[in-house]
Amino acid sequence: MKNLIVRQRASRVLNVLENQTTNLSDLNTLYAIDSSNDDFYILSNNKLCKVPSNRVENTSFFDIDESLEFISLEYCSMTQELYGACKSGSILRLSVEPEFKYELMTDLNTDLQCMKLSPDHEMIVLITVHGIVITMVSTFQIISEVDLHTQHFGQKQFVTVGWGKKETQFHGSEGKKAAIAKPTEINENNIDDGSYRITWREDGSLFAVGFLHCRNKVRQFKIFNREGILLYTNEAANSLEESLSWKPSGSLIATTQISQNKHLVAFFEKNGLKHKEFSLPFKPKETRVRVKDLFWSPDSEILTIWCQIQADCSSVLQLWTENNYHWYLKQSIKFPTDNSLVHATWSTTSCSKKLIILTCKELITCDYNWSVDHSRGITVRDKSVVGVIDGNKSLMTGLRAGVVPPPMAHQILETSESINVIAFAPDIKDKATWMDSNTFFCVTASKKLIFYRHLVDSCLLEYEHIGTYDIKWDITLECESSFYDMHHFLWLNENNVLCSLSMNEQSFLCVLTLNAIDQTQGQVLLSQMHIMDGLIQHIVPSPDSDEAYIIVDNSIVKYTRETELVPISIELQKYTYKVEVVKVSGKHVILSLYHRNCFAVNGKQIANNITSFFVHSEFLLLTTAQNTLVCVHLNESDFEELMKQDLTVKPWENELNDKSFLDTNIRRLERGSQLIAAIPKDSKTVLQMPRGNLECIQPRTLSLHIIGYHLDNCDYLYAFDLMRRQRINLNLIYDHNPEKFIENASKFVNQISKVSWLSLFLSELTDEDVTTTIYANYYRRHRLESNNLQLNKIESICGLLRNIMEERNSANHLIQPILISLVKDKRKQGMEAALTKIKEIQKLEDKCTENKERISDEALKYLLYIVDVNVLFDIALGMYDFDLTMFIASKSQKDPKEYIPFLNDFRNLDENYMKYSIDLYLKRYESALEHIAKEPNRFNEAVSLISNHNLYTKALKLFEKESKEYKEVARIYGEFLLKKQCYYEAGIMFRRSGDLKEALNAYRLATSWRDVIILSTQMKLSEAEKNVIYHDLVKRLETDKKYDEAAYILMNYLRDTTEAIISLCNGKQWKDALRIAHDTNNLEFIESHIKPGVYEYADHALSQIRKNKQDFEQHKSRLATVRHNISQRNTKSYSEILCDNESIYDKGISDILSDTSSVVGSTSSQMSKSSTMSGKSYRSSKNRRKQERKLLSLKEGSVFEDLALIQALYQIISNTYKEQNDMHILIQMLVHFDDDEYAKSIQNCMEELLLTIEKSKSEIWDKSAPSSLTEMENVEVTTSMGSQGFSVCYKLVEPYIVRPPVVNSSPWKMNIF
Repeated sequence: MKNLIVRQRASRVLNVLENQTTNLSDLNTLYAIDSSNDDFYILSNNKLCKVPSNRVENTSFFDIDESLEFISLEYCSMTQELYGACKSGSILRLSVEPEFKYELMTDLNTDLQCMKLSPDHEMIVLITVHGIVITMVSTFQIISEVDLHTQHFGQKQFVTVGWGKKETQFHGSEGKKAAIAKPTEINENNIDDGSYRITWREDGSLFAVGFLHCRNKVRQFKIFNREGILLYTNEAANSLEESLSWKPSGSLIATTQISQNKHLVAFFEKNGLKHKEFSLPFKPKETRVRVKDLFWSPDSEILTIWCQIQADCSSVLQLWTENNYHWYLKQSIKFPTDNSLVHATWSTTSCSKKLIILTCKELITCDYNWSVDHSRGITVRDKSVVGVIDGNKSLMTGLRAGVVPPPMAHQILETSESINVIAFAPDIKDKATWMDSNTFFCVTASKKLIFYRHLVDSCLLEYEHIGTYDIKWDITLECESSFYDMHHFLWLNENNVLCSLSMNEQSFLCVLTLNAIDQTQGQVLLSQMHIMDGLIQHIVPSPDSDEAYIIVDNSIVKYTRETELVPISIELQKYTYKVEVVKVSGKHVILSLYHRNCFAVNGKQIANNITSFFVHSEFLLLTTAQNTLVCVHLNESDFEELMKQDLTVKPWENELNDKSFLDTNIRRLERGSQLIAAIPKDSKTVLQMPRGNLECIQPRTLSLHIIGYHLDNCDYLYAFDLMRRQRINLNLIYDHNPEKFIENASKFVNQISKVSWLSLFLSELTDEDVTTTIYANYYRRHRLESNNLQLNKIESICGLLRNIMEERNSANHLIQPILISLVKDKRKQGMEAALTKIKEIQKLEDKCTENKERISDEALKYLLYIVDVNVLFDIALGMYDFDLTMFIASKSQKDPKEYIPFLNDFRNLDENYMKYSIDLYLKRYESALEHIAKEPNRFNEAVSLISNHNLYTKALKLFEKESKEYKEVARIYGEFLLKKQCYYEAGIMFRRSGDLKEALNAYRLATSWRDVIILSTQMKLSEAEKNVIYHDLVKRLETDKKYDEAAYILMNYLRDTTEAIISLCNGKQWKDALRIAHDTNNLEFIESHIKPGVYEYADHALSQIRKNKQDFEQHKSRLATVRHNISQRNTKSYSEILCDNESIYDKGISDILSDTSSVVGSTSSQMSKSSTMSGKSYRSSKNRRKQERKLLSLKEGSVFEDLALIQALYQIISNTYKEQNDMHILIQMLVHFDDDEYAKSIQNCMEELLLTIEKSKSEIWDKSAPSSLTEMENVEVTTSMGSQGFSVCYKLVEPYIVRPPVVNSSPWKMNIF
């Protein structure tokens, strides 16, 4: 669906061939091109001419000995010299720089006819006039000689075993005679010039030689390998011509063939067998056209054919391309007889498709781009027409009407000559005009403009021809106009067309005026010309009418009808393929795609992986090298987000689950997909696959936008249909704008007239707001503007729509959605409400005497369709309505012999016990408890129900607190809680039941000593019994490290001062112990218990501080060493990195993290380990700590040693901060005992450690420092292992890797030292 357009045309006037117009076919004129910089060399009449490619340097001329008759000229990039082969067999080397000289390299002493260097310039192939192929290396040593005219096929002669022979095939009605294979009749080629042709495959491994056999006069070719050994000979074929070219991709060899009344381009495989063919657009007997040469572009996309029309000796250069197994003629260049074509070739140095053309008068370079010529409208009237050029045919396809696979089209328009350009009309808002955005014109090879009008009333797509016009010059031009010089046609407005006119190194912006072209007397006038400062590369339409942007040598100029040309201060990059201008928030934004898939906004590169882009009416669509489609809304906020995003990320492979605005705006594509068009005001997007077939998709972002547009306009029918086909959650109908939906709910019911659609909408309703969940990224701007949160969403919508439907006269017709609304209504117990509704309808039908269709039966059938019959039966039974239950059972497959006795058993019971039995059958235990509680005589059954189903809380609410039933329930609840080790709650229940002994035991187990003391007092226990209980409490409190509470009981209830002081000393509560010793006047305990405990802890604390400082310094020093080693590894070469990575992986990941025991060695095995490892989940803290210990080892040389060191340092710092309060109390106690020196020593050691920690934090937690995590990530990228193993390692790392511990800000020092 793409056309080949000229990006820029430049030319340079040459005088070297002016006098040789009549002798161009003479072999004395030879050509060569410098493959490194496109300098052109011409050797004519023993005079060498160098034409520099930069067009700044002048042409240089060099004389050569006239006795030398050259037959071939080749440029060698290895030596940057020319090789010339002479007819006499001499091979010369010609050097131009720094001074011109030439020398004889070898003399073969035989007449030569042609020479060709291999693509790598290491091999030379020569052919003598007698057909001997000589292969030599670059040092001119001959390695083989082969005679072309021998009958030898080659080393790889085909061997047939008879399979697939014509004689063994079935030919049906044609009979047995058809099974006889007819030999191909080979005729002599009388018009062949007998020349030899050499063509190399791009990789230099094979070359082919075309020749005319000296015996049978038949043109054929043979394939040789790099060493000159004959491999294949082509299959016999009639009337092959001289041209021969090997496709650079290496798959096919192209040549031309005259077959009957057709002129063909035939393709052969490397083994010489014919592969396929296509016809050239002329018949050889009528037009007498001879194909002089054919050659490929370096990327193998374009086949260039040089045709010579023998009637007037003019030349035509045709550019062909293949897509979807069809060959298209994209460009035709006609050369006038006074400036005929001499030589043409493709540049191998340019990043673009540059064609170099040499004529008698000038050297022309044309840069080509691929472009999709499509209509430019942004309304629904635009049919998104795409025009494809195929020689003299325009293949027009309206993508809005349907996608037609190329080369087919909705309409094929044929002209009398080849077409080079298709240009569409602008989007004219005036409906009175004859033209619309689907109208277009073609530009032929002779610069004629052919206009076509779009027929608006056509069903699919139809055009009618308006007229064909030559461009009339209304102004005079000082210099002479050339051929193939007008390009970049842009239909600006109804009456004007812009184009470029290129001459030499200058471009003119031409304004063509269209005068009544829709009438018989119309004409096209070139009315204005503006001189540009360089070569025009693009003419791009502006979002505003009557404006255009001109790209001149990568600079931008804005054209307006008022001010004409205004420079824009934006510079584009070189080799820009495509430029578009869009309006974003009232400003014009220039989008450009240039070399190596780089995408730029206003000249600033934002991505380097964009393969194509297209501007939709509301979105910018991008395809990436990662085979994804990105949709960006044309607003300022989304463009700012686009600038920040990494477009290489695939959300579905996002291991960290980081959400971005791309998550909804991106989708996967088939590999190599290219954007062709996106239908304006629609969600359809058409892409072309690498083979050429088309695919139509509807990106979710575009669909959501179109749906939102229809919902805002209350067009619920179209929105609902699109959502249903696109499988978009129907909750969006309400969540998009809840207030608007509520206001227009009646319109919704009117438009969605299908009962099944209404039922579908109601059945999909959820309390979830999809604009904040599923489609949150698309609606993120709406969430900032308003809050759509509403409670009881399902109930409110169901109630609203149900009321509207019940008010209609067709309420019975809408019984299905009404039932759905009742089922979804949770506040009214939906199922029961639906069954009640059916019962009401049934009663009304029973009263009605007319024989009408029973809606209740149909309603129940529908309800049975969406709800299981057993569920409905149980719900009806749970309503205690036996009539309704019988009605449902009668519509089911249940056996009456089973359900009738079953229901009768319930009918015979008392009301409360019947409801209890039904609830018990339905496992509605709380409801069953409510009913059985009303039967005092059946309390035992109630107790069993409570115990079996843990209904204690519910039961306590059903009985009076002073009743014996309440106390019994509290007692069994207490026993239940005691088993669950909920001791405190069990004590409460036992106390309520009146069992104080069990309550006391429960409080004692809960160490709730206050409640124990209260209960022991209430129970009036003896002092001895109390002391036993209190001593048990003290032991439990000390076990729980509640030393202050234990000391309180010992002091106040047991009157044991000694044990109280000992308990406080064990808990390091020295001040309280000191206070009690003074209060009780037991000062001897100070020397015997308190002071020794203080000094014992002081000795331990001082040694621990010193040890922490020593460990801190060691770990910090080792961390610096490990980081230095990582940094050195990162600076190694690629091969060393890969080798080290494999050893790291073998050494660390496979041993530490792998679940398998297979031997680590290959990349595939490591990948399998990584994927196995990704399945682990470390949810339990025990497993997590275990894996972390294995992962973060302090052993020198371990994989994550730096992380282990940071973890160890983190623990030292955290423990030091925690010990600050203890140090504060310890120092105070030492000062109290007048040991200032010891206190000062401990404080100074602690202060030094804290100061060392604070100074080292920035060094330890340096984000720029090399890390093993980063290195491991590089390993996996280098070895293509994915990110599974890395993500597992990352998840096991605690936050201490990222940030240091928080400082304890509480004061701890004493300021008296």
